[in-house]
Amino acid sequence: MECNYSFQYVTENGQLWNYSEIRNITESLCCIDDIIQHIPNIVWKSCCSGSLTHISDIIWLYFPPFLILVGNVTNCLSLVILWRPKLKRNVIRNELIALALSNLFILDFSLLLKYLYSLDINLYTENQIVCKITKWLFDPVGIFNSWLLVLISIQRVTAVMKPILMRNPNNENGSKKQIIILLTICILLESHVLYGHGREYKTKPETNTTILITNCGITNSTYKQFYRYWVILEIFFLCYIPTLFLFTCNILIVLKLRQHYANKELFNNMTQPATINTRKMRAMQNLKLVFYTNTAFIASQTPISLVFLVYEPWDKLSISGCWFIIIIITIIVTILIII
Repeated sequence: MECNYSFQYVTENGQLWNYSEIRNITESLCCIDDIIQHIPNIVWKSCCSGSLTHISDIIWLYFPPFLILVGNVTNCLSLVILWRPKLKRNVIRNELIALALSNLFILDFSLLLKYLYSLDINLYTENQIVCKITKWLFDPVGIFNSWLLVLISIQRVTAVMKPILMRNPNNENGSKKQIIILLTICILLESHVLYGHGREYKTKPETNTTILITNCGITNSTYKQFYRYWVILEIFFLCYIPTLFLFTCNILIVLKLRQHYANKELFNNMTQPATINTRKMRAMQNLKLVFYTNTAFIASQTPISLVFLVYEPWDKLSISGCWFIIIIITIIVTILIII
């Protein structure tokens, strides 16, 4: 059911505006959350079910602290485990360390700021520089997480399907370079926010005066049009394309595991050096790990992907909070599986 919104903009006389009227006045704002955030003295009223609003309030009050606590514990444990000398030869060790570090960044900075904002503690929209930096770094880390899983999956599937292609004495250094290149690409792709986000002004046609709306908004209408299409690309790069890659890799992994277990007795009856058997066992363990991690990612991304198909994120309904919860669930489930 579609919600009809009404707003009471508190002026000297008190004037009641409905959603369409205030939308026309605030054309430069992207979504309803921006209106609530950037226009002072607004009392928000909604015809939506009160129980749903109450549930969302409870989720935002208790769920983020729980995620931050559990996420920090699990990610720190992951780092401790991955830095053990025993795992130094693990072929995906560097990728898992990078994944845990990026998870900690999202938890301790991005989610924490989002949670504080829900408590009316606004730290990143009061300062233009902080606004630019946070918007520049937070989204790339989320995209980096998704594509890091894709990188791990492609490497492991290739290593098992075509092991000769992965025989490289400098494999560890190569994985570090791939991680750095991937992170650099993600950050550079989002560098446009340094230009397009900052102080947002609005001209009042009645008095022909310009007023400051926010220190953390979209600076001009041209960039706003670009940003609308960029959001669509972000959704594809964050959800749809990685999910497609991981789903394909999972199918290949299942086929390989079936072949492995079908030939298990044959391998056991063959006389092979212990090092070869150990190498094969580790390869299969890593393959299972990648399969479980990919499955967790796909399962957690599916709901928000369906939401994006129904709603446009810049129109009527703000789903940034929903996106944030889903990406954090992905992180927590992934790390729990890794441990």
